[in-house]
Amino acid sequence: MILDTNILIALLAGEEKARTAVTYWATTRRSILISTVTITEILAFPAQTPRETEEVIQFLRDFGLINFDRTIAECAGALRRRYAITFADACIAATAISRQLPLVTRDKGFRKITELTVIEI
Repeated sequence: MILDTNILIALLAGEEKARTAVTYWATTRRSILISTVTITEILAFPAQTPRETEEVIQFLRDFGLINFDRTIAECAGALRRRYAITFADACIAATAISRQLPLVTRDKGFRKITELTVIEI
């Protein structure tokens, strides 16, 4: 499964529901992955101190990583055209679709993407 940026933010904030779900998936040996685009999104918050940024970088290293490639880029472009979604959301959705994995998110906007399997927590 692919974790959306908002799930990582919830984990960093210590939210119990997100932590419980991700811990369960990890203990049942499910692949828990993130997109390289998610790294960009989460590190772009301007209010982070250098120390917080380093802590986030260390935290992100706990997850498997899917690099943004040509296949994902082409899928993301098609998703942006079809659903008029943001670049980052299109890239993250395309990552999940191209790898045939569900996207774990809190963003209800992903529901409209019929090609995508969404798990909301």
